[in-house]
Amino acid sequence: MTSTTKQKTEPAESTEKPSQESAEQASKTRFLLVGALLLVSFVSVQLVSRGYEHSIRPIAKPVSELPTVLGKWTGVDQDQLDERTAGVLGADQTLGRTYSSTDGEKASVHLAVWSSIDDVVDPAPHHPETCYTGAGYKVENRFIENLETPQGEVRVEYLLLDLNGSKVVTAHWFQIGKDVIVNKNEGRKVHQSLWGSSEWPATVKVLMQISKSNLQDGKLALDDLIKEVYGWTSQLDQSEQNTTALTSAES
Repeated sequence: MTSTTKQKTEPAESTEKPSQESAEQASKTRFLLVGALLLVSFVSVQLVSRGYEHSIRPIAKPVSELPTVLGKWTGVDQDQLDERTAGVLGADQTLGRTYSSTDGEKASVHLAVWSSIDDVVDPAPHHPETCYTGAGYKVENRFIENLETPQGEVRVEYLLLDLNGSKVVTAHWFQIGKDVIVNKNEGRKVHQSLWGSSEWPATVKVLMQISKSNLQDGKLALDDLIKEVYGWTSQLDQSEQNTTALTSAES
């Protein structure tokens, strides 16, 4: 008979408990990180909200009071915007007028004013390039100039646009208080300088259009009208000075 001796095997030490502790620790760490991120987000939102806690300073007079006679130009009001277009534009005030000059030129002038807190968040609402290209136009040429006027420089962007062979030249600028800008990048600089102020100015957009096949010809035809219109719109804000100087062209 063969005898068999059973060997006593020691049970292996369990690693289950340390693994559970590690998992619990990792879970607590993740919980703390998520909590910290939520707290930072909450504080950031509060700071941003405080930056937008301001009133809007209305313009000094309605844009409908733009004179119909401006130097050699005489204007006739266009039809009011239809309800759908007015709703998309979202402006508090608008004006559309066609001006004719004594030397036979004809140009359209459009003014729009945004004076609600929600709307002035956009530093250059309904930028002409966006609106025209959305309607099928292609930008063929452009440039920005600080045009000298009796009221000081006005910063203007000129666009040569084409729609199936029909060309127009536009000129536009935005007024944020005393500051004049032509695009969103410039407008953001003005907004940064206003951050934390209890009162922000309304935003005024000026857009002109004339039928010309050459950018320089369009500019020459519009510059006199630009000076006349800016002579009036420069008085729409009653603050003492501009918040930032913009003297270099930016795209």
